[in-house]
Formats: sequence, structure tokens, C-alpha cells
Amino acid sequence: MAILRAMDKRNVKLNPDIESYVNRILQEDEISYTTVPIKKIQTEAQSDRIVKEIIQRLASSQDYEEELSYILSELVINFLIHGQSPATVYCQVYPNIDEIEIGVVDRGLGFLKTISRVRKVETHKDALKEAVKKGVSGYAKMVYSSAVKHAGMGLYIISEILKDCEGLMYMISGNALYDVVSGKTLECDFNWDGSIVYIRLCRDKFKRKVSDYGIGLYISMKLSTQEDEDVF
Repeated sequence: MAILRAMDKRNVKLNPDIESYVNRILQEDEISYTTVPIKKIQTEAQSDRIVKEIIQRLASSQDYEEELSYILSELVINFLIHGQSPATVYCQVYPNIDEIEIGVVDRGLGFLKTISRVRKVETHKDALKEAVKKGVSGYAKMVYSSAVKHAGMGLYIISEILKDCEGLMYMISGNALYDVVSGKTLECDFNWDGSIVYIRLCRDKFKRKVSDYGIGLYISMKLSTQEDEDVF
């Protein structure tokens, strides 16, 4: 449904078995704490407010609201700034298994066009792989998030979080799908004009591996390599 919303397709015939669920996720005033209505974020000015609303649904406590906000904010900013397109956001909570999933969809430039500005990439697969590397940014100006001020680190940090939490992270653009955690790529039999990022993680593992440290310390640890140490 997030993909259909991103394509502005609203008159879709639904299977009766899922009709009530779909109606819930399309309602802005839905009050369920497991289902978050699909949001279409048009501008950076909207992003902070909408991300805050979504995270209050996803986080069962305040223990990891900041860390989840970092993930979603970075994804949305990537789509708005790099993709130059509105970002359609889908989220779901699975309380029985303590998991959450987040999907962000756009109809923008796609990863190949944006990453090729700064890296020599010729295929959608290569662009997706390059996009999650440390320090790779497809945009010329510095983008500031509320948690850290490093251009090109958002997708890298998110990918590290999903690996540490043994979660899922899939990226789609053009004719390629990239399973970030396993490192596998797949050539699709369709072409998506834009980008899709889907993540799924266990809240308990996320708390232990990330939010117990705090997002600031977690990022510092990930960016502190032997190469970055003081050489004096």
C-alpha cells in the first residue's frame, strides 16, 4: 500500500480479507498502537513533526525513541534531499514477537543517479552497494540530522544497526534489490523509478545493541576506526 500511495494510485480493488486493515493504515486519525497510518512527507519542514508522531507509535517506551527517530529521520531526509521526491512512510508494530518494521518509498531520482555523482557506478546493484558505505553521499551540501552531523553516514549507520541487531534491511532501486545484511543482490524483473528501503528489527535487540549506549555513542563507536585515530 505504501508503494501504491507513492504512485498516487488510490482506486485499488482490495481482497475482502485485508480491506479493513488497509482502511486503517490509510486513516490519518487511526489510534491503534500497532498500526501506523501511511504518511506522505512532502517537505523537510514536515519531516520532524511527522517522524515524531510515527515514533511515538513504534516505541513501546521512551528508552529508544531517540534512536528510532534517528533511523527514520535519516531515511526520510535521504529520500527528500537526495531523491528529490516526497517520501511515503509505512510502519508496523508486531507486539507478540516484539518487532517493528519501517518502509520508505519514493518516486525520485533513484540511487544510480544520485550515487553516480560521487562514485563511478554503472549499474543499480553497484549503486545500492555503494550507498551504504561509510562517507558516501549523493548530495553536494551537508545534511544535518538531530543526532549527528556527518554527511554520507546515515545509510551506513542504519545498515550497521540492522547488522548488529540481526534484523532485515532491503533496498530497491531501478531493477535491483540489495539485501544489506547478507550482502546479496538480486536483479528484478521490473524497474522501480525511485527508491525503496525496508527494515525490520527486534525491539529488545535494538535496545541492547544500540539504545542502551545512546545513538550518539553508538555512532561514535562506528566511526572510530584505526585510521581515524590521532596520528600525533
